[in-house]
Amino acid sequence: MVNNIYYFIIKLLKLLLIKLFYFILFLILGIKGKSILFELSSIKFPRSFPVDIMHLFFENIAPQMFKLWSSRFFKDDGLNITPYIIPKSSWDMIGVLMQNNKKRVPLAFGRPPRNIFKHNAGYKAEEWANWITLYSIPLIKTFLPDK
Repeated sequence: MVNNIYYFIIKLLKLLLIKLFYFILFLILGIKGKSILFELSSIKFPRSFPVDIMHLFFENIAPQMFKLWSSRFFKDDGLNITPYIIPKSSWDMIGVLMQNNKKRVPLAFGRPPRNIFKHNAGYKAEEWANWITLYSIPLIKTFLPDK
């Protein structure tokens, strides 16, 4: 008899925890339940959804690389001392080069470059893609160590 009550209480607690978990998901994240896409037999999660390189790489990795190079990667300044730091004066020079060459960049490259040191917080994925693929190597190669 006591065992039955014990198991009933445990089962009830598990059910309450599950309900609480789903309630928190709904309140905080807005998740109401499974996606209707789960009912389609042709969709296999996650294989049916390709990797989004533009947002995964250019809005995550590229800004982190910039933070590393500009000594803003860690909040603790003592940890930001690496051989890959480019000083602020060099970033000012790079920013001026980018600003001065706006009119020389072909329109096929998309949005003209903005001063990365001043405007990096507002960079979109397209600007980070252009920075990594077009501008970063020629602009920073003289400021980084050879190895």
